[in-house]
Amino acid sequence: MYRVRRLRDNFNESDPVTQGIALIALVLLVVIAIPYLPVPWVASGVECSDLSSPKLNGNNQSILAEQPDQAEAVHLEVVPEPIQANAGQPLQFGVRFINEGVAPVNLYLRPGDYILRYTGQEDGLAFSITTDPGTGLAGQPLGEPTTIRPLSRPLAQYQASDVHTLRPRQRCTFSMEIPAQRLANAGIGPGQYILTAVYHISSRGAVPAVQPLTPTPIFPDQGVWIGTVQSNKVHIIINVPAAPPPQ
Repeated sequence: MYRVRRLRDNFNESDPVTQGIALIALVLLVVIAIPYLPVPWVASGVECSDLSSPKLNGNNQSILAEQPDQAEAVHLEVVPEPIQANAGQPLQFGVRFINEGVAPVNLYLRPGDYILRYTGQEDGLAFSITTDPGTGLAGQPLGEPTTIRPLSRPLAQYQASDVHTLRPRQRCTFSMEIPAQRLANAGIGPGQYILTAVYHISSRGAVPAVQPLTPTPIFPDQGVWIGTVQSNKVHIIINVPAAPPPQ
């Protein structure tokens, strides 16, 4: 208590310039520390679909985002651990996108658009699901067959409403709800599984054709982030609902 009082007295006795510098330093320290605080709203970030959409005309991009190391700045996290649901119910969880870089990244994310299998050859947000080896099974990969869900091909051009800008040191959560029918199509029933999210984009998007009397775009593409990033592994538990009590 004495030390606290002494520090307060020393601060009050210092000149206004020193006080101002100290306050600015404190504010900067708080701003830097906020992204690392383990509180729910900081850990999850905003909903990815609520992020602003960039202009995809080839004139509004970050030069820093063009650097090769920026492709490694995006990270994925799947929450919660484990993911649980009853048989016949949708599977609900979140995929966090984290930008650890110094430049904004433009993410292609369209609600409800995801791939419930992993082939390594499709663009978009995919989910690798295998049987849990801990249950004595051999870790068999599962997923929707291409006869039900065709392969997801790279897009030649993106719509601005489907692209969202994740700022430096920012994170967002893409809320997932996989319907029970799609789980059944993938061969996922009561039991335990391992899920990993994989986000893969191979096309930066083609700039729309230049119209007459329109300046040539500065950048040769739409600036969508390209690369491959994989999340942590989480357990899925599909429970059999308890039988209702006899009447």
